[in-house]
Amino acid sequence: EGRVRLVRFDADGGETQLAILEPGEAFHEPAHGEVEPAGLYAEAIAPGRMLSVGLGAMLELVDEDPDAFQTLAEPFR
Repeated sequence: EGRVRLVRFDADGGETQLAILEPGEAFHEPAHGEVEPAGLYAEAIAPGRMLSVGLGAMLELVDEDPDAFQTLAEPFR
């Protein structure tokens, strides 16, 4: 539901728009080899709901049900 704008801010306050997600779309940013977390901000630009899955939950899913993880990962291929 809704639309979400994803942005990142640099140290100088500059903004980089990464995506505008429409209903049913997912966002995945490949790892950059960075150790520190990359700040990513989500802004609702239309009423709706969004699902975010934490890394810990994702790792549990891989261990407990690899088939379910495969289904979840399918859009990123």
